[in-house]
Amino acid sequence: MKVINWIKACLTTLKFSISINGELVGFFSGKRGLRQGDPMSLYLFAIAIKVLSKLLANHIMDTHNFKYHWRCDKLKLSHLYFTDDMIMFCHGSYHSTLVLKLALDEFFLLSGLCANHAKSNIFISGAPVAFRL
Repeated sequence: MKVINWIKACLTTLKFSISINGELVGFFSGKRGLRQGDPMSLYLFAIAIKVLSKLLANHIMDTHNFKYHWRCDKLKLSHLYFTDDMIMFCHGSYHSTLVLKLALDEFFLLSGLCANHAKSNIFISGAPVAFRL
């Protein structure tokens, strides 16, 4: 929690100075933290994803009910990350999906972040159509 508070302080207490003729003149506070496209956001995402990855691994190791997706079992693959997206894989059983949900819930609690439900999808292959809805 200390690291999260330190990072938040660095991003929310921004001060800017203007350079006039090579000399810094005054300071003013920034009104917002990171802006879209800020190179720092990729590093912060990498830090957060590393924590989430560790939580997922711990939750999977700590339970006997988790089953990997049948195509991911040999590699013990439970998740993949892309630029700012994440894909999670598991068997479609209640217990396996619950393990992933509990890891996500813990991550949301620790980080203060949450999933954007409007941009999130769940795909369940091989399940009856009524179950998918």
